[in-house]
Amino acid sequence: MTRLLLVLAALIALAVPSVAFSRSSDPDHDTLSNRAERLSHTKIHDADSNNNCIRDDNEDSDHDGVDNDNEIDEGTNPLDADSNHNGVRDGREDADRDHLSNAREDEAGTQPDDADSDNDGVSDAREDEDGDGASNRVDARDDDGDQDEHEANHCGDDSGDHESNDD
Repeated sequence: MTRLLLVLAALIALAVPSVAFSRSSDPDHDTLSNRAERLSHTKIHDADSNNNCIRDDNEDSDHDGVDNDNEIDEGTNPLDADSNHNGVRDGREDADRDHLSNAREDEAGTQPDDADSDNDGVSDAREDEDGDGASNRVDARDDDGDQDEHEANHCGDDSGDHESNDD
């Protein structure tokens, strides 16, 4: 019993530093690790490196239809629109061959490397993620109510960088 407690205590001790490390590996809280920030050429201590009101993880640095965070997750290069140099932009690739492009899978919140992300027996292309009666594959409308990167985006007035006119 004592031996089991010692092993358990050792495992807990090993886990605590890794938790602390993982928190410090994203000091600007934009979900990109320091390594991912370097790969994306974004600033480690600034969640919106280019001050355009889009967090670095949601930026599409190479304009291929896949944001930086998903490029890192998918193993593609956030600075190269055609990471595998096959003549097809990363966003137009269909890694899992489910008839949804990687960009469309990112929009729907499904996994571009798994044809049935939720393992329910229905392919991602046939799912109806926004509940409007149209499958992800044919649903070209953006009716989720959320603002997307390509839609107008205005920064809130909470940055403190705005000048005030007292006139």
